[in-house]
Formats: sequence, C-alpha cells, structure tokens
Amino acid sequence: MIHVRLTEEQRQDLQLLARQEVGRVSERIHFVLLSDQGQSPPEIANLFGYSAASVRTWLKRYQAQGIEGLYDQPRSGRPRKANDAIKNNVDTCLGTHPNALGYLATFWTVTLLVTHLASQGWQVSCSTVRRVLHTLDYRWRRPRLAALRRDPEGSVKMAAIGHAVWNVQPGDHTFGVDESEFKLLPVLRAMWCKVAQACRIPTPEYNASVWAFGAVDIFTGQWLYGLYDRQTAVNFVAFLEKIWTACPTGHIWVIIDHAPAHTAKLVAAWLEAHSRMTILYLPKYASHLNPIERIWGVMKDKVVANYCYPTLAALRQAVQRYLDSITPTAALQMAGLNV
Repeated sequence: MIHVRLTEEQRQDLQLLARQEVGRVSERIHFVLLSDQGQSPPEIANLFGYSAASVRTWLKRYQAQGIEGLYDQPRSGRPRKANDAIKNNVDTCLGTHPNALGYLATFWTVTLLVTHLASQGWQVSCSTVRRVLHTLDYRWRRPRLAALRRDPEGSVKMAAIGHAVWNVQPGDHTFGVDESEFKLLPVLRAMWCKVAQACRIPTPEYNASVWAFGAVDIFTGQWLYGLYDRQTAVNFVAFLEKIWTACPTGHIWVIIDHAPAHTAKLVAAWLEAHSRMTILYLPKYASHLNPIERIWGVMKDKVVANYCYPTLAALRQAVQRYLDSITPTAALQMAGLNV
C-alpha cells in the first residue's frame, strides 16, 4: 500500500498549486493531498473515477520527481496548424467585412473563418481558429454603438482647449463642468445573486430625479457642485455664478459640451458680463472627452445602482452626501487626472 507523507511546507505548496492549476494536473495534486490524509489509492480512485493503478502511478511519480512529476510529459505528434500564414490570413479577414469578400454576412464567426480558409486551401478546425483568434488578442464580446456623426470643427475646438490648458497662468482655474441626472428608478449593475434565486430590484411608485451640476479643476482637483431640479439654462447660469464666487481671482476656463442649456442666449449674455470666465466647448458628439464624466460613472455605481430610494428627498440626501465626500484627491483619481 502506497501512502505519501508531506511536510507542512509541501502541503501548503500543493494546496496553493491546486487552486492555480486546472484539469488533470489539479486532480493529480489532490491525489497526493488525499494520500497524505490517509486515503488509499482505491478510495481516491473512486472519488475521481480513475483506476487504482493510475492513482498509484501518479503518487509514485510525485515521490520520485516532486511536483514536476505530476505534469504531462512532452508528446510527439502532428505539429499545430496555427502557423504564421494562417494567423496573417485570419488577421486580414477580421480587418475586412465579410460581404466585401462575397459572403452574405456582416461579421465574422469561427465557422465562417473556417469556410473562408478552406476556400484558400487551408483545412483547419474550429478549435484551431479559436486558438489563432486568442493568440491575436481577439475576444468574443458584444460591441458598443457609436455615433458616426463628427463635428467638422472638432479639431479646432480641441486645439483651443489644448492651447488654453498648456498656457494656463498661475492663479487661473480650468474646470471640467457637466451635469448628471439621478433618478428614483434604479440603475441596474451586475451583482452577486444566489444560484436559482431571482435577483429583483424594486421599482418606485413614481419616477422623479435630481440633477447634480459639478465642476472639477483638472489641475488642482478643486470640486464644486450644485443640486437642481432640472437641467436648464437658468440653473446652469446659477451654477456658473457659484463657480465665479468660489474663484474670486484668476481667469476661469470652463470645458463643457454642447447641451442646449450650455449654449442658450442667457448663458452668452451672462458670459459677456463676466469676462473673467471663458467657455471652451468640446466637439459635438464627444461629451465623453470631459473628465468629469468618469466621476458621474463612479458615483452612479455607488449611489443609485441596484437600490430604490423610497422618496425623492431620500435620493437627494444620498446624492448630496456623496458629493460632499468628494475631496480634491478623490476627484482627480475618479476623473483619471492623477498622473
């Protein structure tokens, strides 16, 4: 009867390795651990569906070679077909629409790639193509929709923002400014749920919202905010007044998108009377370039994801509590500006 005896160090190493390895190697490690606990080869074999002889073989391999003995030895056989020519062919295909090559399809699948390679004389399996795709850093995942519209003046606007940022003077302020709506209807995010039990988030009896207006200085992290009932030009001007009051000296640069509340005549008239503030508009359809957008994303995960507030007042209180907790360091970190 063969039994393996392990030291405490060997036992810890094997337990760690058993969590890292997969498949047959992990099973063999458990053969050794169970043998160390006093179980016989036939008992271990019954647990894993192996023969007792096979279990004994791997226990002996471990006693003779240690952990290395539990791995498969190199095997001879036909070399893999995933050579450089196939890789280049697959990479070229994925850069071309299938319909451009005469296929009635709008995107590539493994089966279609196999068919296309076969038409060129390459007889490969689906598993070979999947391996090639992973080697080329492709993953099967759902794409996102993106607007094809472009602002013809986009490059000019980005150049103006870049010039202002690079030439900011000591004492000036450069804010990314934006608004975000927080609703009673919860934002749904992935969460841990019990197997075979439905995860259900209650919905409110009515839906209402609060608008958070925010400003983050992209250099210092200075954080300003205001809570309003709607996104209107009147409320936007009121928030600009708040920024103006908080920064009594220096020029104020405001980077913002083209929302109607930001481009209203009321805003233009207010700016004419406050020459110490200049608005720098982002290109149209590119509001994601504003660093404050990332703060809203983090905040929604923390405040309104998977939770239904009983009243609008409770929601407003939670939003304000989180906005109050944002420090300059946290603002820069959430906005991705702490570099």
